[in-house]
Amino acid sequence: MENRSYAQAIAGGYTAKLASQYSVATDYHGVSHPSLPNYLALTSGSTWGIGDDGWHPLPAGGLGAQLTAAGMSWRAYMEGMSGSCTKSAYPYAVKHNPFPYYGAACPDQVVPFSQFDHDMSGTIPNFVWITPDLCHDGHDCSTAVADQWLSQIVPKITATTAAAALMLTTTTRCLHRSRIASD
Repeated sequence: MENRSYAQAIAGGYTAKLASQYSVATDYHGVSHPSLPNYLALTSGSTWGIGDDGWHPLPAGGLGAQLTAAGMSWRAYMEGMSGSCTKSAYPYAVKHNPFPYYGAACPDQVVPFSQFDHDMSGTIPNFVWITPDLCHDGHDCSTAVADQWLSQIVPKITATTAAAALMLTTTTRCLHRSRIASD
């Protein structure tokens, strides 16, 4: 949930249901403001000294490259991505997609969210990353809208044959972050 405190995010009925059914980590914190440095830190362990949401080509690497090198399948589903992963129009935000920053190129594994339903009915990658668009992440729309989106997506994930060990949802730019883990 973008720009939401823990209290605001948990006010969503579906999010509250997940929190009561699974686990919540209330001491998870971002490392910076605005968004991009947090996404880079999450996928590489470093902000690379970046303090804004601009385009910053970085050396090849990061989580995607590590997964690929380890022979693990992965996919990053980007809602709203309609063209290149660096040049899609609103409501997509490249600052919420850390993968093209590494090596300044769009990995083949970064795909539009429109492929999600098809992939979930077939062979599911070992690692799945989902970034909602600027409405469904709550940035430009209400908590209720973002919560409703989660209520449609999470059941699709839990209904798969994947051996999902961990599902994370986070709030951003607040003092408390939430993490919801599945069994």
